[in-house]
Amino acid sequence: HTYMPVKLVPDLDESILHKSIYDYIHKNLNLKFGHAYRKIRANKADEYDQKYLNAKKDDPILELEQIIWLTNGQPVEYSISKNRYDTRDYVLLDNNRF
Repeated sequence: HTYMPVKLVPDLDESILHKSIYDYIHKNLNLKFGHAYRKIRANKADEYDQKYLNAKKDDPILELEQIIWLTNGQPVEYSISKNRYDTRDYVLLDNNRF
């Protein structure tokens, strides 16, 4: 699940979501990310994970919760993503120049 302020990311539609929302934010809206808060945790699969991620009851689920701010301090994204342990990994590179 991802939440973005409509005022900061106008005209967002499915065609953008099927491509790259970050390209749209950077190239079309000329917005730059400043910093981010990220929390990574592991949980056991709940009913939702079993249904939508095809996880087994005892499968570990990797969850990433994040808030991203623009260089001017405005939050532009809050999201939580969940993935099965065997389908995704995360690599974090902190860089305030993108």
